[in-house]
Amino acid sequence: MPERIPKSAAKNVVFRAISSTDHFTPKAFLGNSTVSITIRKWGGGTSFANPAAGATAATEIASGFYQFSLGTGDTDTDGPLAWRAAASGMDDVGDVYEVVAATNAGFTGLGAEVATAVWTTAVDGAVTAEQSLRLHNSAIGGKASGLATTTAVYRDLADTKDRISATVDADGNRSAVTRTLT
Repeated sequence: MPERIPKSAAKNVVFRAISSTDHFTPKAFLGNSTVSITIRKWGGGTSFANPAAGATAATEIASGFYQFSLGTGDTDTDGPLAWRAAASGMDDVGDVYEVVAATNAGFTGLGAEVATAVWTTAVDGAVTAEQSLRLHNSAIGGKASGLATTTAVYRDLADTKDRISATVDADGNRSAVTRTLT
């Protein structure tokens, strides 16, 4: 299965050039302007053409590795996107990507009900994934008070409520915890 690219997202592509003499040795020093990049988008006819918004020539990285960028104008059509790199002295190289909807990675049938099911599933006792994330956010990033006392309090990120209130001993061990999950 081809690698998936979100629709209308830029993509950096790295490839290795191989010598057309022995079809084995990496081909370095082709020069940046001599490695021609062409693409074919789904529905774009039967031939390859210059990229709409990306580079038309690859840039050498080192040791026969080259790079080029596909721009958002190159990835704006759902479906297969083929690219080809060609230069004198190297074997042609190319690959195919699958341009997919950015919202669901091209997987159909993944509506809001899937997200709802994930976030409302109990992950720890009766605590849901959404509630657990709220607790984590408060404990890690919320304001804290009373840490040097017997009542440690952690606020929600919006600083609108006490999310966690814990009774602690002198060593910080919790003996009772009150959580606000909403």
